[in-house]
Amino acid sequence: MSAEALLIEMFYKSGKVEAEKNYKHLRTLVNVDCQEAFDETKQADQPFGEQMLMNVRSRLKRRSIEEKERLLGFSYEHLLGIAGMLTEECTVWWSHELDLKEAQI
Repeated sequence: MSAEALLIEMFYKSGKVEAEKNYKHLRTLVNVDCQEAFDETKQADQPFGEQMLMNVRSRLKRRSIEEKERLLGFSYEHLLGIAGMLTEECTVWWSHELDLKEAQI
């Protein structure tokens, strides 16, 4: 089951307020790991997205093992899914930020 499907299931089982609280909690945990990985791997003049991805995977894997009770039934793969969702929202960047307005056609 994908992270999105598990979040929807959580919504129906526990209600909107509880599901939103849990989602914010998980987003925060994943976002912290992504931001720390960004800070640790960024390079001024070189692409670093691949190194950052390896760092994020390592952090989320460790978290999924060491902090299982804090993850509300979410697995390592689900945490990666949340990282993907944060990337889609442009909350997590895998390179230096780009001016997206200039990139639009």
